[in-house]
Amino acid sequence: MSKVKKLVICILSVVLILIVFIFVKSKYSTQTIGKETINEVSNVIQNDTIENDKENKVENTIQDVANEEVTEKVENEETKKTTNIVNNKQVVEEEKKETVKTDNKKNTEQQQPVTKKENTTPTQQKEVEKTETTSEDKTQSEIVKEEKEKVEKCTNSNNHGIEAGNTGKWYNTKGEAVAIYDKLTNDLGQQWEKFEISDEYYEEHCPFGYEVWTCPFCGKWTINYYYN
Repeated sequence: MSKVKKLVICILSVVLILIVFIFVKSKYSTQTIGKETINEVSNVIQNDTIENDKENKVENTIQDVANEEVTEKVENEETKKTTNIVNNKQVVEEEKKETVKTDNKKNTEQQQPVTKKENTTPTQQKEVEKTETTSEDKTQSEIVKEEKEKVEKCTNSNNHGIEAGNTGKWYNTKGEAVAIYDKLTNDLGQQWEKFEISDEYYEEHCPFGYEVWTCPFCGKWTINYYYN
C-alpha cells in the first residue's frame, strides 16, 4: 500500500471520528435542552397550582368573614327585638302600678272623714254635748249588733270593702298576688314554646298585664288580669 492511500485512509478516519463526535454531542445537547424544558414547564405548573391554592384560601377567608358578619348582625337584631319586648312589658307593668297607686290614694282619701270646724254658740255646744251623751248611752244590744256586722265583713271573697278583681280571689300580700300572675304566664309560655297548646289558646288564656288593689278593712290584696 502506498503512502498516499494510507494518508487518505487516515484523513477519512479522522473525518469520520469528528462526524460521530459531533452527532453524539448534538444528541446529548438536545436531551439536556428537553429535560430543562420539561423542568421549566413543571415549575410553571407548580407555581400556577400554588397561586390557585392561595386565591382559594383568600376567597374562603373572605367568605367566612362575610358569614360571621351576617351571623353577628342577625344575633344583634334578635337581641334588639328581645330587649324591646322586655322593655314594653316593663313599661306596661309600671303603668299598671302607677294606676294602682292612684286608685289606692283615691280610696284612702274617700275613706278619710272630713272634719269641719264651725263656730258654735253656748246653746249649740249644749246640744252637741247632749248628742254625745246620747251616743254614749247606746244599749248593749246595739253594740253587739255593730260588732256582729264588723265580724261579717271580709269573711269571704264577696263581702270585702271593695270588689275583687276578675280572679275573684284575695291574697294576704301584694307579692303573693303578683307571684300567682307570674306563675300563670310562665306556665302558659312554656306550654306554648313546647307546642303543647295552640296560639289561639295562649292568646285567650295568657294575660299581658295586671292591676292590684287592697281591701280598706282587712288589708288583703286582689288582682285583676288584662287579656287581649
